[in-house]
Amino acid sequence: MVAARVPRVMENNKLRYIVVRDGDTREKLEEEFQLLRWELSRYNELSNDFKITPGQILYLQPKKEKAETGKEFYNAAEGDTMYLISQRFGIKLKSLYKMNRMQEDSEPETGSTIW
Repeated sequence: MVAARVPRVMENNKLRYIVVRDGDTREKLEEEFQLLRWELSRYNELSNDFKITPGQILYLQPKKEKAETGKEFYNAAEGDTMYLISQRFGIKLKSLYKMNRMQEDSEPETGSTIW
């Protein structure tokens, strides 16, 4: 059986992103996508010395202030963090907290509606 080739670069909220694969390193990704050293950490709101993990979503350009039309609401699932939700929808974390009138560093309750 041959696995279908999944495109390396995908789009969400009109933003280009990738999903980290086994064997990827930060240096390989920066070279492959011609990114400066600071871009992945800034675009994904991570510390400068972050470590990548397989399955992680990484944006290749700055995230937006709000979600795309039709995705204005999300029901938080068990284990969701505001950061994971911000990555899922391509929204800046600070904007997500502000829209939901939540204190930064707080997390959503399971089943709560997130704007």
